[in-house]
Amino acid sequence: ALQKFANSDAVKSVDSSKYEALKKKFAPANSVVPTGSNGDICLPPSAAASSKLWVAQAELTFSMPKYEANALITSIAKAGKQATRPSLAKLVPAAKAAFSENAEAVKMVAAGKDVEPSV
Repeated sequence: ALQKFANSDAVKSVDSSKYEALKKKFAPANSVVPTGSNGDICLPPSAAASSKLWVAQAELTFSMPKYEANALITSIAKAGKQATRPSLAKLVPAAKAAFSENAEAVKMVAAGKDVEPSV
């Protein structure tokens, strides 16, 4: 399902140089994310570790330079105006299969509820 999403018109419409620039920018942060032997991202082992991770992610987001933040907001706004409801609706089955129905997603939801039962 994820491959189907990656091959969608919406994803293909983005210049590959933008993906490469994004991968390069986040490579240092992504390189320290713990992964399993199959490359899957490992979840934090405890509520305290999850909290620490969430705080770090928030700090990273809020520390984004104003110029880059404005560029991000502008690009999101532009993409949002181009995405029609019918085009987005076509992505829902693939996204649902990739992010909410596969076995790993179900495990992640269960692990998250163990840490945050109110979610």
